[in-house]
Amino acid sequence: MKQTEIIPFKGYRYDSQAVGDNLDNLLAPPYDVISQKQQEELYLKSDYNIVRLILGKTLRGDGVQDSRYARASAALDRWIEQGILKRDDKPAIYVYSQTYSVLGQEKTRTGFIARKR
Repeated sequence: MKQTEIIPFKGYRYDSQAVGDNLDNLLAPPYDVISQKQQEELYLKSDYNIVRLILGKTLRGDGVQDSRYARASAALDRWIEQGILKRDDKPAIYVYSQTYSVLGQEKTRTGFIARKR
């Protein structure tokens, strides 16, 4: 059996010079737990809230050329071009942590994001 090789990569992150230090206005829960009401609230928090990329609004008249996926792709390109998101200088393995509640009990899950070969 082949062994998996974990490889660092140069990720994109918000540039605090462009968006400020308050990341609360930019973060969102995983897309599959966001209600329509919460989606609206996240949209109002910031023009750069990640919800615009992970769970764009579906609009009347959406088609292949203009859909929530096409708008998310265009927003990502625009944010990179405008310097809202900047690519790290050095490759890294990114550690993340999620804290959530299940039946009133707080749990924390920690993992990492990397390339694999």
